[in-house]
Order: sequence, then C-alpha cells, then structure tokens
Amino acid sequence: MARRNQDQPAQVGWTGLEIDEDMRFQRRDWTFERISWSLLALLVLAALLGAFSRGPLSKAVASDPDGILRITYDRFLRDDAASSIEIELARGATAGDQVELLLRGPMLRDLQLRNLSPEPLESRLAEDGWALRFPVRDRQAPSLIRMELRPETVGWLDGEIAAEGRQPVPIRAFVYP
Repeated sequence: MARRNQDQPAQVGWTGLEIDEDMRFQRRDWTFERISWSLLALLVLAALLGAFSRGPLSKAVASDPDGILRITYDRFLRDDAASSIEIELARGATAGDQVELLLRGPMLRDLQLRNLSPEPLESRLAEDGWALRFPVRDRQAPSLIRMELRPETVGWLDGEIAAEGRQPVPIRAFVYP
C-alpha cells in the first residue's frame, strides 16, 4: 500500500474533469438559450395564427358606426400576391337600385385592382379618390362586392372605403416582401 506524501493535501472530493468552469457565464448562457427558444416558439405560433400571411390574426373586419357598410380584408399581405376585400352592404343600405362606393387614400397608388365582382356600372375618378357605382339586385338582401387586388409595394397600406352618404371606413394592412 502506498503512503501518502505529507506535503500533498488530501483530496476532499472529486468534482470531475479538471477543466476550467465559469458557472456564472454558463448560467447566463442557459438563460439566453431559454429566452431564445421562447421567442422562437412565439414566432412559430404567430406564423401559425396568421401574423405573416393567412390565418385568424390576418383577417380584419371594419364597419361604419351604423353597421351598414362592413369590410372584410387581410391585415397582412405579401408583395405581388393576390388578396381580396369583401364589402358587404346591409339590406336597405340604399333606396335605389345602385350604390356608389368611394375608395380613398394612399392605398390606391400602391394596389393593383385585378377583378371586381359584380362588375361596376360606372367607375370614375372623384375629387379625392375613385368612385365605383354597383348594381343592387335586391334591396331587401345584403349586397356583397368583392375586390381582388395585388399589392405593389412593401409596408403599410392605408385607405378608406365609403358608401355614398355614409361615413368612411378606414382600413389598414401591412405588406410583407
């Protein structure tokens, strides 16, 4: 049996490999890693809910105070990708067999209108936007107008849509690259 040298201190406990440890740094690194994983999980959840394209967060509904004009649109769009705006006029919204909609705001220069359904009877430039006159088939039933559009810019799109004689309804969307 070997004798212990009196000059060497006795080993009290073995802590593993003899490498340098910086537990303070290690704990900060673990905290940073947990925060990063949490942010990544939130990003994936936001994507699944539609924050970057289609999904429940992406759909927006705006209406005038009376509820006569109701607009459903995508809050998040992609540059040069098709999207649509649905405009619903409540029954009895107009006394005649036609309704005029006025589109205003910077969104007009940043969007390309691809298709309108039903086809407007008349379209013209108004003093502060674009006026479209649509037929109303049945005044006792809601009217639905669908606009297919394609954004041509990246960033915020702001505008408003108004039925003749009604308050304008603001709409705002963000276009991703």
